[in-house]
Amino acid sequence: MLSLRNISKAYQAGEQQQQVLHQLSLDLPQGSFAAILGPSGCGKSTLLNICGLINPADSGEIHWQGENLNKLSANQLSLFRRRYLGYVFQSYQLIPVMSAWDNIAYPLMLLNTPKALMQERVAQVIDQVGLTGMAHKKPSQLSGGQQQRVAIARALVKQPQLIIADEPTANLDADTALIVTRLLHKLCRQYGTTVLIATHDPRLMPWCDQVFHIAQGHLERTSKQGTDQAQAKDQGQGVAA
Repeated sequence: MLSLRNISKAYQAGEQQQQVLHQLSLDLPQGSFAAILGPSGCGKSTLLNICGLINPADSGEIHWQGENLNKLSANQLSLFRRRYLGYVFQSYQLIPVMSAWDNIAYPLMLLNTPKALMQERVAQVIDQVGLTGMAHKKPSQLSGGQQQRVAIARALVKQPQLIIADEPTANLDADTALIVTRLLHKLCRQYGTTVLIATHDPRLMPWCDQVFHIAQGHLERTSKQGTDQAQAKDQGQGVAA
């Protein structure tokens, strides 16, 4: 579904140019659960932002279902992101003055979704992420794990084809991080949505169809890491509240 070819990215650091990514290529099939793994500062978020069409690469091409996205204008890219991509950020990025319901509904508002369909979609994802009874609460009234669930529901509500998640478990304790990972994995399978996560947490690896490691600007792909075992955990257990 998403293909990157020979992607490079550098930043100017004073008088020197720092090469962050060098000639990277990757392929993400539809419905896959993939992770970009590496230590802080290795370029994970940079690559994720390129995959999510937030920041451009210096060189290389991005293809979406065979279409070269490099040819799209800034306005076309903005509309593309709005329609097809969902984002889950490390710091949640919720709007503090809005309720959980309104935060989740916001992407549908931007798409001018009919009110009845919006209410149906929001109610559905609130139930799926385990936030029933909390829709009226504002972010400050929710725990970190609950806020991350709101962020996941917000990413899912427009039924995107690709979800980009930047360190979604970094600010969570181990138990909550596991719950969030299982939730993302289960919803990935349920909707057939492709999920790409940037993380330095190796505990996510057993859940992934593909794992990519970044080291010194280069990308290495690791073979499938026990996804069948992770799927077995989901079957019959559901998602913890």
